[in-house]
Amino acid sequence: MDEQSIAFEGPYRRFDKKILSFKDPDELQLHLVFEDRKYNLSDWSKSPVPKEHRIQGFWSTTLELNEVNDTAEILTSILGFKKIAREDNTTLYQAGSDLGHSLIIEEVPYRQGQNGAGIVHHVAFQAKDDDDLKKLRHEVLRLGLRPTEIIDRHFFKSVYFRTPGGVLFEIATHGPGYFVNADPMEDQAEKLELTPWHESRRQEIEAALPTIKT
Repeated sequence: MDEQSIAFEGPYRRFDKKILSFKDPDELQLHLVFEDRKYNLSDWSKSPVPKEHRIQGFWSTTLELNEVNDTAEILTSILGFKKIAREDNTTLYQAGSDLGHSLIIEEVPYRQGQNGAGIVHHVAFQAKDDDDLKKLRHEVLRLGLRPTEIIDRHFFKSVYFRTPGGVLFEIATHGPGYFVNADPMEDQAEKLELTPWHESRRQEIEAALPTIKT
């Protein structure tokens, strides 16, 4: 990170994991979490990053809440998380998946949320399939919350609802996946996949994207 002139903090330890913290160009706070677990993940052959240093996936996300009980109930009674550990004003919850298995709740004084650059819009959780999504939506209704109808996003189906703490949650199916339209002979990592209803605007959308430098 020094070589790329990226300001960072650390390393330090959080929930017994070594962490480096930095902000992206939009000032979104990010953390690199170092873990010894190995995953059977396919590699992108054209990556300029040495294999031993590649990011393998999301480890966790952090919710900053001034009242945590209702959100904790959603995590444990609907989404399959278990309370694992607590450090100071933060609590770690984990599910059984290989990646994206953790969520941290940090208790903070109340402040009004906002949207815009550097702000996470929503937190997504994965359902097994269409039937599981319907079941989870019913459980959200049972808690007295107001989920959307099941929305077809072409690459997956999803349900959205706002927690009592004000965080927007999404529950989405795994399939059919972002490469449902991809040509097997194409390098999927080098093409922007669009829904059929956005395909007519491809030129406009691609022109607005920032350049990724490697």
